[in-house]
Amino acid sequence: PSSTSSTSLLSSSLVVVCGKTGSGKTRVINDLKEYGSIDLEGLANHRGSAFGNLPGDAGRQPSQSDFENSVVVDLLRALEGEGRYGSDHSDRTTPDGSAAGAGLGRRIFMEDEGNRIGNLGLPVPLSVRMKACDGVVVIDQTVEERVDVILQDYVLDLRRRFIEDVVRQQQQQQQHGGGGGGSTDHGSSSAEKIGFELHRDYCLNALGRIQKRLGGDRYELLRETMEAAFREDIVTTGVGVDGDVSHISPLHWVWITSLLVDYYDKMYDYQFAQRDSKVLFQGDRNAVVEWAKATDTSHNNNIL
Repeated sequence: PSSTSSTSLLSSSLVVVCGKTGSGKTRVINDLKEYGSIDLEGLANHRGSAFGNLPGDAGRQPSQSDFENSVVVDLLRALEGEGRYGSDHSDRTTPDGSAAGAGLGRRIFMEDEGNRIGNLGLPVPLSVRMKACDGVVVIDQTVEERVDVILQDYVLDLRRRFIEDVVRQQQQQQQHGGGGGGSTDHGSSSAEKIGFELHRDYCLNALGRIQKRLGGDRYELLRETMEAAFREDIVTTGVGVDGDVSHISPLHWVWITSLLVDYYDKMYDYQFAQRDSKVLFQGDRNAVVEWAKATDTSHNNNIL
């Protein structure tokens, strides 16, 4: 970030949103947009894991410089209180009497991230500041609730995105004289099948990227279960693109639960134990959002 944004970031109160995979950290960040949150994964156009790439042109990550510029812009907006005070906040003051527009002491929420989001690196001053944050909030959700989030984001939503990307490509080919039929039922069915296969291969390849960390036996079992889940989607339930979890194979619950409990949870527990940060609040997503709103110093006199 620029020297101005770095100075402001150092003088503000930075709260890092933590929680196990599938706890819905990005959902909390989005719910707190008007309370000073920055969606780093949204700016990076990546979901921040081995499964985090998005399909097609819409899934391309920005350049490193564009990403850093976007972080600076969103940081300055948050520091200036945009969305909290409206466009005219020149006469507002924080509880300690400082000008609200100065960006000093403003509380900023960011999701817990590593040094990289996909192919992009976090700006060094931001990465350092996040490690030395003013406290963390921890989202607690049950395993079942977290599995449902992964199902929605990485099975249903991601499959829909792959299919939509195939449809876009077919439409572009038609516009450039590449053939017709994309608007027919047959063309739609073909796009759905191709998108489904791309989504299946994507998930299998993502699993392969963490094969060494999973270990041979666990990886093979997960891969077999994942492959069986996708086969069942085709054979017994269709490709499951209507957003209804009852229309996808129950085996998706099996491989996702195992991946969370046996791999991602253990990694999170180890990394969280290395933190030397004060836990400011712990609860489910709704409780974390309500706590953040209730303790927002730009609306009341409660302090962190």
